[in-house]
Amino acid sequence: MQPKHYLRLARFPEALFLPSFAVTTSYLVAAKGIFAIDMWIPILAGTLGTAGMCALNDYFDFQADKIGAQNRPLPSGKISLPDGLSFAIILTTSGMAIAGLSHRSLLPVIGAAAVILGLLYNWKTKGKGVWGTITFGLIMVTVVLLGMVQANINGFDQNHLYFLLFIFNTAAANQSTANFYDFKSDRAFGYRTLANIYGLKKSAGIVTVIRYSAFGFLVLFLFSTGNEIGLSTLFFLAILSGLPAIAYYFMTKADNRHLAKRAFKLGVIWTLFSFCTILLTIYTKS
Repeated sequence: MQPKHYLRLARFPEALFLPSFAVTTSYLVAAKGIFAIDMWIPILAGTLGTAGMCALNDYFDFQADKIGAQNRPLPSGKISLPDGLSFAIILTTSGMAIAGLSHRSLLPVIGAAAVILGLLYNWKTKGKGVWGTITFGLIMVTVVLLGMVQANINGFDQNHLYFLLFIFNTAAANQSTANFYDFKSDRAFGYRTLANIYGLKKSAGIVTVIRYSAFGFLVLFLFSTGNEIGLSTLFFLAILSGLPAIAYYFMTKADNRHLAKRAFKLGVIWTLFSFCTILLTIYTKS
């Protein structure tokens, strides 16, 4: 089989770019902006673990994807189901092995928690409405904790709590937005995503509220760091405040898959801009 099919199964590069950026940001948040060579351990562990969970997601979604996403590697037959499962296991165990290289004994424990939550999401809570959204948010919280633990964070203060709440709400919003793209096939297969429970307009409103909640926690985090909030940061925040409203419009029109994809891309852009805003603030001297 061609390697490109396995890269697609692992959602490379789109779905892996965000976790690696998130772990890098979380490390620098905990380390107060100081780089260290050992930060590659949580970054690689988080990225490989996320890739494994993405492949496992397609394994569990095989029947649903045969209805609405026949061009993906597993339903199209480009990769067999056993090979897809083996690939998911190899990626996940590789991530765990890298976590075990850390001199922080808590890191592999956090990695194992992320894997357990990933299995719970794929096996039980995905397609179960708000429970799937909550589980996905918790997965990303544990993933970013890899970076914070490796940076030897000593306890959590208020700004760390704001940061984790920002991560939780951002991940929940991204997961819910992604479901708009597959809402027809999800409905045909019986998945109870927000879009299928509440309809496009109401669920788009719920996701937008979650996104603005993430924005609120981001603002609280930025102002709790004690660093100067300059014009550049305010410019980024202005952009971040407007994008969810645009994404809301696209989500209400998600019966057009092109518009649903635009909503998801806006969510990715929003997330990347928010991380850039955090890094900008970390490196702005007060």
